[in-house]
Amino acid sequence: MIDISGTDFFITLDELRESNPQLAIDWPITGPGSADSQVEYILSQYDITCDAQDAIAYLLPYGAWEEHELTDHNENMLKLIWIIGGDLGEQGEAYLSGY
Repeated sequence: MIDISGTDFFITLDELRESNPQLAIDWPITGPGSADSQVEYILSQYDITCDAQDAIAYLLPYGAWEEHELTDHNENMLKLIWIIGGDLGEQGEAYLSGY
């Protein structure tokens, strides 16, 4: 299980390879185009959780969504998986801050 909750969340591809090698293959998002099917697959196949309020706190600083647009926790999880996957694909690590 991966719990994204907390004030900060940080994960690297190396950590994923050690704890869940298949997730380390599936999660990174690279290239242009929609990643919706990949994000939905990850959430359906892996035990990834996040507290609802922490998810909102992580997403608000991106400035892409207003607070009233973040009321659906399932949609917020899709957004978080997409953000983390993009960071893992581009940088090999992902960091979220809820400050």
